[in-house]
Amino acid sequence: MLECELDFGGKRLAMTEDSRACFVAAYHRHGISSYSLEDGAKLWQRRDLKKAHSLYTATDDHRVYCAIEDRPLHVLDRSTGETLEQIRGVTDVYESSYERVLLLGSRRKYRLRTSTKEHKIDPKSFAILGAEFAPGLCVISEAGGPLRCFCTESGKELWGYSKEGEHCLNLAYCETENVFFGILWSYKKAGAFHLTRIDPVTGRIQQIAEFTTVICAFLLSGKFVVSAKGEMRDTSTGRVECVLPFQTTHLGVV
Repeated sequence: MLECELDFGGKRLAMTEDSRACFVAAYHRHGISSYSLEDGAKLWQRRDLKKAHSLYTATDDHRVYCAIEDRPLHVLDRSTGETLEQIRGVTDVYESSYERVLLLGSRRKYRLRTSTKEHKIDPKSFAILGAEFAPGLCVISEAGGPLRCFCTESGKELWGYSKEGEHCLNLAYCETENVFFGILWSYKKAGAFHLTRIDPVTGRIQQIAEFTTVICAFLLSGKFVVSAKGEMRDTSTGRVECVLPFQTTHLGVV
């Protein structure tokens, strides 16, 4: 069991691809910390980086993107926590593992940046909830807004999905099935959370399973999804494969 200073809200928990370290952020007091997942030891802490709302690990597993309220986005060294770079005017960053493409988000505009060009995308909402890449594709979910798919080469919108009072909380791409999975939630009705299959070519939506608790994360390239209650489900069937022994304290336990 690992005890850490994790505040509720935002996307303040990230893990390396090799599953050897995790990064957590606390909004008010503790800043950003890194922990070993092998023995729970704290590896480093940046108390000066308060008010972080999002953490993302880079695809090279050596850097951590940290979005901070009213400050430039910080790119941290995974091993030391040292700031390697600051990117101004960016509140969110998502990186493709299939090609050299970044999605940079802000309230005024989104940018799809490749090694040779940059495409501007007009926001349909005030914030990005999530984004996921597939080969040649980028799907963006917006708070209180639509789900849209863009070509990473041209920046052209390929399809969109929207339903009044509903948005997509989490996204994942599953290579083995060549589909996106998302968690759709009717926020106006405060209803159930729906595990949903999304066709990458047409944007067709198919509901797989229903949850009564918020989903924590997709695992193993979208093959499984785990809820806050510890239920781990196969995304292709919605069947519960096992229940993980999650515990919660006022500090948060991972």
